[in-house]
Amino acid sequence: VPVGDVFFRKTFTLGNVEFGQVHICADNQYELTVNGRRVASGADWRKMDVHDVTELLKSGTNVIAVRVGNTDEGAAGLVARVITKETAGTFESFSSDDTWRTSVKQFADWQRSNFRDAEWLPAEVLGPLGATLPWGDEVVIADEGARFVVDKEFAIERLTTDEQTGSQVAM
Repeated sequence: VPVGDVFFRKTFTLGNVEFGQVHICADNQYELTVNGRRVASGADWRKMDVHDVTELLKSGTNVIAVRVGNTDEGAAGLVARVITKETAGTFESFSSDDTWRTSVKQFADWQRSNFRDAEWLPAEVLGPLGATLPWGDEVVIADEGARFVVDKEFAIERLTTDEQTGSQVAM
């Protein structure tokens, strides 16, 4: 993909929404919109940002729209997961895959749920997060600073430095 913007969309239908969250990062930068309302932007492709979008989701058709800015020649990557829960329902996940639609051309109202994206192409799946470039295993969850999340009831205490420990392998 040349330097420039690439546009991604995912539409889905919900009943009464109790919870909604978007986990997202992009190579190189993104602007996230839900049902036509701007949510956030990010520019660190190694950090998975987490956004609460509960108040922006509605009963009926919803759309997640993402403009990805590709600042370097090469792949314009997006990794996203939309997590929703309907009242008295179970959690559902809409991860970025080939059901998302993509275009290199911006259209009027492309961030709205009633926009017709039938002529847009299915997004190309490059592979699973953690095993696929450009990310490899470098992505961390925002505000966690690590690939592992520790429950708030526990604390991690460093007993030795990396140099003192050397290589450790648990089997």
